This record gives sequence, C-alpha cells and structure tokens, in this order.
Amino acid sequence: MAFSIGMDDGTLRYQRRLCVPNMDGLRERIMTEAHTSRYFVHPGSSKMNHDLKEVYWWNYIKKNVTDLLARCPNCQQVKAEHQWPGVLAQNIEIPIWKWEMINLDFVVGLPRTPHEFDSIWVIVIDSQNQHTSNLLRLPTQRSSILSCISRK
Repeated sequence: MAFSIGMDDGTLRYQRRLCVPNMDGLRERIMTEAHTSRYFVHPGSSKMNHDLKEVYWWNYIKKNVTDLLARCPNCQQVKAEHQWPGVLAQNIEIPIWKWEMINLDFVVGLPRTPHEFDSIWVIVIDSQNQHTSNLLRLPTQRSSILSCISRK
C-alpha cells in the first residue's frame, strides 16, 4: 500500500489522494457537492467516479457514488426519458397458407439520406418461423407514411 502522511498538513494520503474518513457524513457531503454544484451539473457515475478518484480515496467509492445517483430525483427523471419502455412479448399466429399473414412496421426518425429518405417501411410476409423468408425493407419518407395513414 502507498499510504503516506503529508509533511505540511499531516493529512493521510493514499497514492497522493486525500483519504476521507467515514465520519459525520463527510463522504456524503463531498459526493453531494461534486454532484449538485453548478460547476458539475449532475454528472453521471463514470465522470463523477473519475473526478472524485483523482482527489479523494476511500473504500467502496464507486458503490457510494452509484448509491447517491440512484437517490438523486433529478437524475432519475432524466434517466427515465432515455429508458425503453418494457413491452410484453406477444405470440405470433402461425399461418397455414402462403401470404396468409403479412406484418407491416415502420422505422422512423432516422437521419435523412441523400435521396431524402428518413424512414423504412418493413414488410414481413408469412412469418411462419424464426427464419423469415420474405422480408422487404423499403426506404420512404415520414411525411408519405403520415399522408397514407391520414387518408380515409
């Protein structure tokens, strides 16, 4: 171990980083200040771990940071916007005859191509098993999809 005591101030250090004792909520206050100060603006766990480990040392610093971020209401609200909502899997009925079942889907919100396409129209024909034999992917525009759907 590379512990040392500072000659100037008598502080305990580990590999030149200040050792923070687990008393009077000192670690919690350091983490809270590093997380909520206007200079840091709620950094994620990787950035916060990196920044704290440059200056401070204590056992389980990574776990403590993760626990603090899990309790931060602002971070949880922002994080919820980026999480994919869970959807229950649905069984697909297996068709008896060819062309009996056709599934359509649209992939939208893609970057525009040189031909101004920003969406893909996916057509699956006769999805009888996991190995779909007829799969069509047609480039299209989101405005075209919306105009087709809005027609009576």
